[in-house]
Amino acid sequence: MRKYALAALPLALIVLFTAFDWEPDWRSASGYAPVLMRKEDLRNSIAWQGARPFERPGKIYIYGSTIFIVDVYKGIHVINNSDRTNPQKTGFLLIPGVLDIAVRDSVIFADNAIDLLAVSMRSLPQVQVLDRVEDVFPEPVAPDMMWWWGFRKPEGTVVVGWNKKTGKP
Repeated sequence: MRKYALAALPLALIVLFTAFDWEPDWRSASGYAPVLMRKEDLRNSIAWQGARPFERPGKIYIYGSTIFIVDVYKGIHVINNSDRTNPQKTGFLLIPGVLDIAVRDSVIFADNAIDLLAVSMRSLPQVQVLDRVEDVFPEPVAPDMMWWWGFRKPEGTVVVGWNKKTGKP
């Protein structure tokens, strides 16, 4: 009887350890879900809109009497600061996936998710894209720095932002 018990012990251990799922669910590793856009749509998405409230203000850039405030992943708020006691929002430059900007010689340089964009300030409110260098940046990473490992995005799409998850995946 003891022989059978010893022979059954390895079998019982194999069954015990294979009965549980030891693999982590990488899809729920991040608390954020990606916002996707087709590459063709991304490259035609730059637009001027009316002033709007801040959602997720990011970097601030001052050029002359103009203040630029990045709204993370959405675009750039343009503010006229010629009267420093009463700055006025003049509009919003829609640039999906934007995180950073710089201005030189009246040209706004911004990341458009994976592309580098150059937009003329002199033409605003008409948007004049002076140049676009495609596929120079990596796609934006989730704010909690956890990549959604199990996520397979559709062909020809790019991550342009992240939304906080509110429930289970």
